[in-house]
Amino acid sequence: PSRVRAFLKIQEGCNNYCAYCIIPYARGPLRSRDAEKVLAEAQKLVAEGYREIVLTGIHTGAYGQDRPGGPDLAELVERVSRIPGLLRLRLSSVEPLDVSEKLLAVMSSRPNVCRHLHIPLQSGDDEILARMRRRYDTAWFRRLVARVRETLPGVAITTDVMVGFPGETEEHFRHTYNFVREMRFSRLHVFKFSPRPGTPAAAFPAQVGAAVKEERSRRMIALGEELARAFAAGHLGMALTVLVEEKVAKGSNGDLYTGLTDNYLRVTFPADGEDLVGHLVVVKIKEVAGAELKGIMEEDLG
Repeated sequence: PSRVRAFLKIQEGCNNYCAYCIIPYARGPLRSRDAEKVLAEAQKLVAEGYREIVLTGIHTGAYGQDRPGGPDLAELVERVSRIPGLLRLRLSSVEPLDVSEKLLAVMSSRPNVCRHLHIPLQSGDDEILARMRRRYDTAWFRRLVARVRETLPGVAITTDVMVGFPGETEEHFRHTYNFVREMRFSRLHVFKFSPRPGTPAAAFPAQVGAAVKEERSRRMIALGEELARAFAAGHLGMALTVLVEEKVAKGSNGDLYTGLTDNYLRVTFPADGEDLVGHLVVVKIKEVAGAELKGIMEEDLG
């Protein structure tokens, strides 16, 4: 809507069949779009003036698995990132098992690919992960996060966490809470389990009461806010490159703009002169306001 960032869907459906999820039943199996059509649409978006493209899907990381011999997600990212005029390429949610060494290598080698991965955790308790039919445990996830941070210094790792899955005790929740804190995610999306008719989890015993789910959700959201503030505060005093999304206010001392860094930090700053929407600018961070940053523009990169 701002004409700065466009979302480009590259696949539909999912083959994972997690116990709580209706998507494989409602949307069907994995179906990847033809790579040439994706590239053509991306080129069209850039020609229309969009400066950032976000590759999205239901199971984005599985792109290409249903097209033997064709490009996988890493290869598609490489090809899209080379489109002339594309300032930034961002990925939407990528399942943990799909964050490959090949994908990380592409992300680290292409300067316009954003240092941001949304990797859904769902639970930080191994017993609950198994019940959810997630195909990893916390030890594996911990190693993945360490590898991502080693490869992409300064990366923002955001995640999804579900509370109140059937059978989740206070001890299970405490394991998740402590694991989320240990992983130092830069942002959390917290969901309360909601039974979807037709999914295995809807019929699981030991359903968690609404009041308990609400209380656990509040605690997890508060932790997410704490972690987001800590991640933002780590950038105080830095000069960050910001893609300007919109002008949020006009004033006698200059207009106020807002935008995102490549590692998904919201930055606001004042500036005079030409309209900066759609520009890449360098902002020196002077203040942390919650999970957002405020600063002074040092350079307009165009």
